[in-house]
Order: sequence, then structure tokens, then C-alpha cells
Amino acid sequence: MAQSKALRRIGAVFLTLLLLCGAAGAEGKRILVVESYSQEYAWDKDYCDALREKLGGAHTLEFFELDTKTLPAEEHAKMGDRAWAKIEEAKPDLVVLGDDAALKFLAPRLAKAEIPTVFLGINGNPRNSFEDHRLPDNFTGVLERPIYKRFILLVGEMVKGAKDCLILFDTNITSEIVKEEVFKGREREQVGEITTDLRLLKTFDEWKAAVTEAGGKYDFIVTGLYQAVRDDKDQSVPADDVITWVSAHSPVPVFGFWDFSVGKDKTIGGLVLDGREQGLKAADIILQILGGKAAVDVPPVTESRGKSLFSRGQLEKWQLTIPESIKEGAILVD
Repeated sequence: MAQSKALRRIGAVFLTLLLLCGAAGAEGKRILVVESYSQEYAWDKDYCDALREKLGGAHTLEFFELDTKTLPAEEHAKMGDRAWAKIEEAKPDLVVLGDDAALKFLAPRLAKAEIPTVFLGINGNPRNSFEDHRLPDNFTGVLERPIYKRFILLVGEMVKGAKDCLILFDTNITSEIVKEEVFKGREREQVGEITTDLRLLKTFDEWKAAVTEAGGKYDFIVTGLYQAVRDDKDQSVPADDVITWVSAHSPVPVFGFWDFSVGKDKTIGGLVLDGREQGLKAADIILQILGGKAAVDVPPVTESRGKSLFSRGQLEKWQLTIPESIKEGAILVD
């Protein structure tokens, strides 16, 4: 009897060791994250921090920045080539593509190499990145969609009697895709009682003119992406310089589609999207794949809820209040 118990204990220890070895084999994967932009931007930092939080304890994460917000457009393809060279050198077990530029420049090569790939922050249709317009079996991820109509209707509750809205974007890859996918290529659209005008502007001078001329034409402004705005020498203008200028000089209230634009010297906020949520959802997908699921068996997801985020200082400046319908769950900054 004692011998039998001893054998069972030995067997249990052996089984535990086997399970631990199996777990160790599943861990320690190498993940390469290719960012369309740079971690100098809050969006990138937030989703990268979320990936580190959920994956960094068990796996090795490396990052490559395409920096397409700062670099001129003619250099973007070259950065894509550099990112591919990094992938070939690092031989990662899985690649993460952050935002539309990374998908554009790397997706076909990753599909051919059959490396498991998870995208995030994608505003376009990812199938359009491939010649046959189908998503390869090694691809899945998280789509990003500004909650355009709900956002405008919410702001319409806050700015009483509002009839006209100006929406401003830069001319980066993502902005062009947002125009096609979210706004269906249209520059004017009716949302309830509010007419929206969409403008994609490249230079800071163009942004300044659009903002200062908004008085008398529009009841409020919404900023989209502005990190790729250029000066008169075609150099990148710091993103904070753009949004703080707009906030300080606009004759009408300014709201923002993304969380990074919200703050005391920035925009009022609204129903915003945030990079952290994209990163967390992408990490959930990555864990499924590293746990043994094929990418083709993990369908892409869309983050479309948004969160109610507002600047206390900007609400006070414009004497606006948060609608009762969302007040309970609203987050206030500054």
C-alpha cells in the first residue's frame, strides 16, 4: 500500500513536470509589433502598453516604428521595406500590424510568408490589401471605426440649435481611408438635423484658415487625425501644436473623435475611440493564436462602442453640459 502511494506521488510529480514543460513550450514566443506611427503619439503608446501588459510577462515583444505621420509620403514605402527586413531578421512567431499604413506595406509579404499576423486600428477593409480581395488564413485582428453618426448626434444635444458641423482631418493614409470607409467618400452628409462638412487638409496654414473662418458658418468643429499636418517647408508640425492652436483660436466649440485629442488645452471630447482598447482586444486574439488556434478560426472584431470622455476645462470654457443619457458613465479629465 505504501509502495502504491509512493508510485502515485512519483506519477503525479512526473505529470506536473510534463505539464510545466508543455506550458513553457507554449510561452516565450517572439512577437514583432510594426507601428504605422511612433510611440511618441498617445495612440501608439496606449495600444503598445496594452500589449505589454497582457503579453509581456510570458512573451518577448519587439517594436518597429514606420513613423508615417512624421516622414514625407515618398519615404513610407522605404520604411515598409525596412520593417520587412526586420521581420526577416527577427523571425518572429507572430507579427502585429498597427494601423493602416503597416497593413498596406507589409500585408502581402506576410501573407506569402504565412506568418501568423494580427492587425489592429484598421479603418479600411483589410481584404483590399490583397490581390484576390480575401483575408489570408494567417490574418485576423481588430477593426477601428469612428462612431461618426452617434458622435454627431451626441454633440447636437450639447450644442443647442446646432445645424452645421466642420470635420477636419489631415491627409495621411488613415485619413484617406476614413473618408472612403466611414464617410463613403462624401464630403457632405446629413446626420439628423446637422449638416456635416468633411475636409482633409495637409498644411497648418490650411487648418488655421479653416478654423478661423468657421465662425458664422459652423456651430462646432470636430477634429479627426491631425498628426500628419505639415508646415510651409513640408516639415511635420508637432501634433500638440496643431490641436492646442485649434482649441485656442476656434470661434466655436471643438470636439474630438479620438481620446488623445481631449484635454484642457485641446478638445472638449465626445464619444471617443482609444488605443488601449484596441491593444487589449488584439492581445486577446494573440493569446488564442499562441494557445493553438489558427488565425483563420479567430474572426476579426470591430471595436465600435467608444467611451464618453470629456475635458472639464473645455466644458467650462464653452459652458456646455454632458447629456443626461451618458452622464453616469462619462469620464472627465483635467
